[in-house]
This record gives sequence, C-alpha cells and structure tokens, in this order.
Amino acid sequence: NLGLPYDDDFISMMLDVADTDGDGNLDYHEFVEFVSSARSDEAEVRAAFRRFDLNGDGQISARELQAALAQQNQTVSLEEAGDIVAAVDQDHDGYINFEEFKAMMLNARADEGRQ
Repeated sequence: NLGLPYDDDFISMMLDVADTDGDGNLDYHEFVEFVSSARSDEAEVRAAFRRFDLNGDGQISARELQAALAQQNQTVSLEEAGDIVAAVDQDHDGYINFEEFKAMMLNARADEGRQ
C-alpha cells in the first residue's frame, strides 16, 4: 500500500482507469494524467508526492516510481520510469523533487484547460 486512505482494490481500479490505452503500462502522459487528478491544493499535492517518494527522502527516483507503480500491479520498466523522471526533472539531477512534481501537476492542469 502506498500510504493512501484507500484499499488496494480501489487503487488498482484507479490505475486501470489511468491506463487509457489498455496496454497494461502507464506511459508518461497516462502518469501525468493520473497524478494531476489530485487537487492542486498544497496538502493534496504533497500527499500525492509521498505516494511515490517511497523512502521519504524528498525526491522520486526512477526505481521508486517503478516500485510504487509495481505495488499497484502497473508494469513500468526501469527505462520507462527513467524516461518519465527525465521528462519531469527540471534541474537534471536524476530525480523528481517536490517542486518539479508540483510544476508537472500544474502544467497538466493548464494543458487540460486548453483542450
């Protein structure tokens, strides 16, 4: 469990919904849509961030992203997780920190508003 107030069946169902192309994997866009579904409220964003920051060090590595998704039966290779991290990692340190995560969510919301 990722520390969420929901049971594993509910989270699995939500991840199945996030897998919009039905291939059993979350790509970058599906991941962004999934994460951006949280409210932009700071506490909500922090809670969403903590779901992926498994070791609590304030940053999300490709391995953490892969493991967090694997816990919910979502298959993402380490390479795919690395690609997602690289796409979000603005300071190019190899991790997603909270500010980068928050910016990703806000950008996703802005993109939704333009569609």
